[in-house]
Amino acid sequence: MIAVLNYDGTFRYVSPSTRRVVGYSPEELIGQSAFSFMHQDDAPKQLEVFNVVISDPDLAIVGEPRSFRFRHRDGYWVVLEAVSTKLPEGPEPPGIVVNARDVTERAQAHESMRETAALERRFAHENEVIAEIGRIISSTLNIEEVYRPFTDQVRNLIDFDVLSICIVERDGRSGRIAHRAGNQFVGNAAGSLVPMEGSLTGEVAKLKHSIIVQGISEQELRDRFPFTVVSYQAEVRSWLCIPLINGGDFVGSLLVLSSKQNAFTEHDADLAQRVGNQIAGAIGSARLYADLKKAEADLAASNDRNQMILETAHDAFVGIDDNGQVVAWNSQAEKTFGWPAGEAVGRTLSELIIPDRFAAWHLAGIKHFLATGNGVLINQHIEMVAKHR
Repeated sequence: MIAVLNYDGTFRYVSPSTRRVVGYSPEELIGQSAFSFMHQDDAPKQLEVFNVVISDPDLAIVGEPRSFRFRHRDGYWVVLEAVSTKLPEGPEPPGIVVNARDVTERAQAHESMRETAALERRFAHENEVIAEIGRIISSTLNIEEVYRPFTDQVRNLIDFDVLSICIVERDGRSGRIAHRAGNQFVGNAAGSLVPMEGSLTGEVAKLKHSIIVQGISEQELRDRFPFTVVSYQAEVRSWLCIPLINGGDFVGSLLVLSSKQNAFTEHDADLAQRVGNQIAGAIGSARLYADLKKAEADLAASNDRNQMILETAHDAFVGIDDNGQVVAWNSQAEKTFGWPAGEAVGRTLSELIIPDRFAAWHLAGIKHFLATGNGVLINQHIEMVAKHR
């Protein structure tokens, strides 16, 4: 499209192709200010360049082609790229000739590329943070050493005012705040008990998936999660709670709070769940480690069988008596073979994990060991096939 602008910025002439490009007939534009049709973010810059040109008698061309958004007659924005030149001196009044073309599709393609690049950079950053959390968690079995650097890394992913980690008590009826970071005047202090009933932790324990609570009144919050009202009264307006599940068991919750309205998105929930899965594994390992340390203290003076349990407790451990019946079956054995200890103890090993094709050989091996004290597998580190439940 071609247009001629007077020095006051109004249209003096507009070519018929204008209707195809921006929807207006020439008659609708002539006499109107060109800058009134431009996007509010683009018009000041275009007007500034325009004024520089008309005020400088030695300047004939308005530099390089410039892009700006022009309002289409139907209300949407068209991206125009224009080159402007002064009219040569002559009988007509001075003016600026504008040659413009529609580059909307090209601009949209560039914007899409920029958005894609920005997403790729964001995803790369998120993956780096999550990998760093994994490194932190794998560096120690002391969960207390994990909480603070974990929280620092989560802050690189999600904007929050308070983060707390609640671990469910052994009885399953309440949880305890194991770690808390952020605004000290908001939320419950570390060590506080959290009831399962009426709390966000209790809700995600039932649902087994994340929940976002925001944009609700104090009364609505009181009706749904009465335990959370105290944080509302401390100006919290958005809550994101993630279940911490390890090996299929609910071990606690990760809760982030913000004083901003509608602070959290589903993407935030996805990120929180990814890091929540990591900290859940660390909590499970810490619990297992704590159990094993207690077992070490309890069994310090026991016999060689108990000593063997201590030495191999990080792996699946199975103990059988001289009838071939299971007398010891640790938690890792539960995970490895699928049988809870309560169902495994008292049954024969051949019923549980020995493949049918090896059952007779296994029983014969036990009899031989009981008769002679010797066995080809005794005190040997071997690989074998076992049967899962």
